[in-house]
Amino acid sequence: MKTKIFKYKSITTLVFVYGFIMLFVFGFATFDTYNLFKNESEITPGEYFISVFLGIMFLLGVFSLFMLAIKSNKSIFILNIFLGLNTLLFIAALIIIKLDKDQDSSVSDKTILILFGIPVFLIFLINKYKNREVQYENVDLIGKHED
Repeated sequence: MKTKIFKYKSITTLVFVYGFIMLFVFGFATFDTYNLFKNESEITPGEYFISVFLGIMFLLGVFSLFMLAIKSNKSIFILNIFLGLNTLLFIAALIIIKLDKDQDSSVSDKTILILFGIPVFLIFLINKYKNREVQYENVDLIGKHED
């Protein structure tokens, strides 16, 4: 019997598509931050934190897609961590945009809220439609008399 992670194949496809898009985004952001570090002589601790966070998000995205591809039981847990950190990243971006009054922001509130809503919606879908296996303890003893 095949191992199923989700009840519906469309949930798996949706998670794969979002995962590959975020993998591309975090990979590009990590590479861009690395190139920025090579060009600048003075780097702040905040920039180091950002580069480490982007690297962790990239590796977590790769690991979650790999676990989903091999249909591991731990893939839902890792996807929840990845999407939770993704949600926190979008919340932090919204706060930074709101607090930074000096810059003329080209990113609207609707865009950030939509970007915030996608991982929250995926977390909801992943946890609602995960395949729960029913474990029966005494299935071998059915029909047998035991004293």
